[in-house]
Amino acid sequence: MSTGVWPKERHDELAALREAGTTTKAIAEMVGCSEQVASYHLKDIEPLSKMLDILPDYDKEILQIPDRPCALTADWHAPYFSKLWLRRLIAVCTKLGVKDLAIVGDFADMSWISRFVRKEQRGGGLDQDARIIYKTLDMLLNIFDDVWWCFGNHEDRLPQRLGGHDMLQASAEAVGRRTPGRLHVSDIPTLLLGDKWRLEHPKTFSRDGAKVAASAASIYLKNIACAHGHHFGFKYDVSGRYLGIDLGGMFDVSKQEYLFKTGITTMPQWQPGFWVYRNGKVLPLEDSMTDWKDYSVD
Repeated sequence: MSTGVWPKERHDELAALREAGTTTKAIAEMVGCSEQVASYHLKDIEPLSKMLDILPDYDKEILQIPDRPCALTADWHAPYFSKLWLRRLIAVCTKLGVKDLAIVGDFADMSWISRFVRKEQRGGGLDQDARIIYKTLDMLLNIFDDVWWCFGNHEDRLPQRLGGHDMLQASAEAVGRRTPGRLHVSDIPTLLLGDKWRLEHPKTFSRDGAKVAASAASIYLKNIACAHGHHFGFKYDVSGRYLGIDLGGMFDVSKQEYLFKTGITTMPQWQPGFWVYRNGKVLPLEDSMTDWKDYSVD
């Protein structure tokens, strides 16, 4: 085939190659024509790669908590959190000198915009919920030097209802700008703690305490602290090398409509509690494991 001749009978095939990302230079060499001729005949073909490049790459940067003492909490479900457990958290952290707080998802409940409609419209509605959420966050940022908050499935309720727009994160960051404490917030449901711990709000849950955490530890080859299940406990992974813990939660069991208005379940009772990380070790804070008098709190 002489230079400059375009093989019309192969046009559809060559156009498909261009769509797949083959360069006009490579196509010209393939059919024995000049690159200028190939470019002319393929000028209206948009490579598929350009269309794919428009799609977003999701941010894989996960918040990293320095290896220093940190309170590990989750599942506050504000405004339905426990005043008692809040007092306990503050008392423990004050005595132990802990100035970092991790909130591993579901700090906000967002029940009013859940697909599960509330049966009883008690409380002040979404407006009052927001006031309590931001007031609590403001208080925590006046007590702790750094608050690390990753979103869970309950925080995701807001962008789901607003077509992907996330007002919660922007509002929380506005609160953080006027407090002495620093707020670090991410919609990725993972926090890294030091070199050996991942704090997770997983999609998976199990009726067996710490099972999800221990299973994930074998995959990620780190110790794993899990939220979401509302369990409290620990379990080693199958290798016996990595520890999986369930974080419990800061919720008030008596205020959970889900537990009292939607029928029985075979899942275990919710177990409130939190943990403290210090010097590479984790300390459980839970009723059956803790003498609260040691921290001058009930």
